[in-house]
Amino acid sequence: MTNVMKARPKLYVMDNGRMSMDKNWLIGMHNPATILNPNAAAEFVEFPV
Repeated sequence: MTNVMKARPKLYVMDNGRMSMDKNWLIGMHNPATILNPNAAAEFVEFPV
């Protein structure tokens, strides 16, 4: 029976580590290059996987 609602359901959390990537890949146009700053510095963020 899979449709039975239990009083105390179990929750399992798996730790798969963390991932680091350039913030521009996560948020579009976060730090765009401009004419005055053609080589904008990349900002790296770390988040759980």
